[in-house]
Amino acid sequence: MVLRGIPMSQIDLQKLTKKNQEFVTIATHQFKKDGKSDEEIEAIFNEVLPTIIENQKQGNTARYLLGAPTAWAKSFSTKTVENGQAIDSATNKNPWLMWMDSSLLFFGGFSLFYGFVNLTSGKTSAQVYGISSILVVALSGAAAFYGLYHFVYRYSGNPKDERPSLWKSLAYMAGFTLLWILAVGLTALIPKFLNPVLPGLATMIIGAISLGLRYYLKKRYNIQSALAATQAPRNTNGK
Repeated sequence: MVLRGIPMSQIDLQKLTKKNQEFVTIATHQFKKDGKSDEEIEAIFNEVLPTIIENQKQGNTARYLLGAPTAWAKSFSTKTVENGQAIDSATNKNPWLMWMDSSLLFFGGFSLFYGFVNLTSGKTSAQVYGISSILVVALSGAAAFYGLYHFVYRYSGNPKDERPSLWKSLAYMAGFTLLWILAVGLTALIPKFLNPVLPGLATMIIGAISLGLRYYLKKRYNIQSALAATQAPRNTNGK
């Protein structure tokens, strides 16, 4: 059984779950609507299907990996195909990379701030400025923002019926914010010997290194920011 409308015997829908078959069908319709040629559609699916098939073994659907099929297909509206390969400029939405990206950003930013405070105050006066506290705040904050991205922000460019309701979005925002506040509060329980307060300059240097590493990895892997909503692609063909 092959997908109707795509001249590709390589795409065997029997290898996909029912939900993933539906994803491919909806995405294909959107590709056709956007004026994609059969060659372009074939190249795109030839690249993404192995990943979909591999991940469905762990119970992950294509929608979980790539988002809503319509929005995912629309993201290819400005992409081209060269030598049978889809040239993909889309951001990398791997959850672990996105969490790491936000963690480095928060850790670097908070380290620079707390390091500056300690440096200018002339004393290391607060346990909350300890390096372990900063790390916990950064990691938990990154997790909270990825949760918001996963449940709210990534649907921002989708049709209204594919986006969470306003009340559901507000509930997610409140829930993840409270969890982050709870994590920040728990840093007060970290023993002092596990939460050393480094000299201000050292903390700032660590923060700068963290931000530099984040910049490099973001450029290297084209990581999607969990702090930004997914933008709906522009249709430059006037369709």
